Amino acid sequence: MSITFSLWDDKPKKRKMIPKKLLRKAVWERDKGVCRVCGHKVDPNDWALGHNRARSRGGALTFKNTYVVHPACNRSQSTLTLKETHRYMGRPETDQDKARRLLNSLSGDQLKNLAERHGIKLKGKVVDSFLWRETLPPSKRQYVNALAKVLTSRQVKVALGKMS
Repeated sequence: MSITFSLWDDKPKKRKMIPKKLLRKAVWERDKGVCRVCGHKVDPNDWALGHNRARSRGGALTFKNTYVVHPACNRSQSTLTLKETHRYMGRPETDQDKARRLLNSLSGDQLKNLAERHGIKLKGKVVDSFLWRETLPPSKRQYVNALAKVLTSRQVKVALGKMS
């Protein structure tokens, strides 16, 4: 019998599972009993735990991926994400989505300038190699996500007007 040792751990680390009852209670408190699909109040005794990314599409049963939803809304959603469901239902685009769309049209330098103006500091990605460690600058996606949380679509339009 031989024992082999690996320098790197090849096995993925297991995450601790949150008990479903505790998860349901936490999600209910976060969403305040309002269905994320239709926006109406949900009966506390008859509601489902919806998934933003369906489990059949690789989604997990986590706090970030779940939300309060009516059972009928959950069935009508099928395997669509929440954003895809809203688009399918013809619901208006949120202000954060509009801001994100406008920010995506900007260049990396413009996003960096805008982030500096609003006091947003981002850390780049650290890449470790066998011989050295390198820090890459923040990506465009990181800038867009950080700015969309802070700015409204109107503020982005004003900032675009000042840049040009």
